[in-house]
Amino acid sequence: MMIFESYGQLLEEKAQVQQRQDADAATIRALVAKLDEAEAEWNEEKFDFKDEVKRLEVLLAKESKRGMAEVTLARQDSKLRHRMSRGFDKKETIFEFLEKSNLRDDRYHSQRG
Repeated sequence: MMIFESYGQLLEEKAQVQQRQDADAATIRALVAKLDEAEAEWNEEKFDFKDEVKRLEVLLAKESKRGMAEVTLARQDSKLRHRMSRGFDKKETIFEFLEKSNLRDDRYHSQRG
């Protein structure tokens, strides 16, 4: 008789634990969904920010007297560029590509062959 009573109690405990587990799993899924949504919004804002920085660099290059030199000087003093360069998803601007190309060309042309 005690075996049957214990079995009944174990089934009730199992059902309660299963309900708690299902509730916790639902809470975790909701939290993960909120975090994914926040991450997507953050990435969208980050890309908008990068695009705006590029537009400002182009505007600075066009409107300033020194052109690209002004953009290069602004980049050297920029705290944002240094912080962004640590990331893996950094987009290279046309100005950065041209700067690297010029440095590479200077290096190869200065060698004797």
